[in-house]
Parts: sequence; structure tokens; C-alpha cells
Amino acid sequence: MVVRCGYGNGFPRIVEPFGSMLGVGMQYAVVASTAPPAGTSIELVTSATDLDGLAAAVRLTPHEVVVRLGHARRVQLALQ
Repeated sequence: MVVRCGYGNGFPRIVEPFGSMLGVGMQYAVVASTAPPAGTSIELVTSATDLDGLAAAVRLTPHEVVVRLGHARRVQLALQ
């Protein structure tokens, strides 16, 4: 599934797959997941996300990841 949220929105750039995240570009992220209905919000980072692992994968501290995300963690589905 492709969502409209990328490193231009504050989500850290992921080059190698991490969990369900397959990649993050400037304005999109590719997630291995079944697509929810169009117009539904999804969360890219939840309480179940390994924040330390995500931070290590993108070579940032966990604090930097959280600060960069802001409101970008909840996004609208762009393409199914």
C-alpha cells in the first residue's frame, strides 16, 4: 500500500525495509499491509512500533524520530 507521507512530511527516510515499512520517499511511504477503505486514516507509528529499532534503522536518536514526525504519523490513504 502507498500512503501520502514521506520524509518531506517529517517521516524518517527508510532505505531498507523495517517491519511493515518497505520504503519512504519524499512524499510517499510504501507499507506491506492490507489496505483499509479509501479515506481511512492509518497510523505508520503506533505504540507497538519498536521506536529504538526504527531510530537505529534510520540512524537517528529516538527523540529525533519523534520530533520529526509531529503529526505525520497519521495520514490519509493515497493509493490501494
